[in-house]
Amino acid sequence: IPLNVRDIVYCTGVSLLDEDVWEFIWMKFHSTTAVSEKKILLEALTCSDDRNLLNRYGEALFMNSKLISGVTEFLNTEGELKELKNFMKTYDGVASASFSRAVETVEANVRWKRLYQDELFQWLGKAMRH
Repeated sequence: IPLNVRDIVYCTGVSLLDEDVWEFIWMKFHSTTAVSEKKILLEALTCSDDRNLLNRYGEALFMNSKLISGVTEFLNTEGELKELKNFMKTYDGVASASFSRAVETVEANVRWKRLYQDELFQWLGKAMRH
């Protein structure tokens, strides 16, 4: 599946098809080591409307603070921060301490990017010309 549509395909599959598709994405999530792929797969898992399915796997999926920080540590845009906060509201109370730390990290990333991105790109541009 091409990377530029992978999130849409996974989410659509999870939301429209049966539990087997959810299980497939779940297993794929656990087998991959790429953080970017884990993020796409994690988001796809939340596309299911089956509350029983989400609740059954919810604790295993969301209680792991390393997983939460691993998936969120590289987020650095206002849009991603908003998505994370909305996600927290949807699953209020589930791993709230881990998600609160994740929000703090993403807020710091957004601040750093706002303050230093242009300066960093200018420096890199100068360094690349020499």
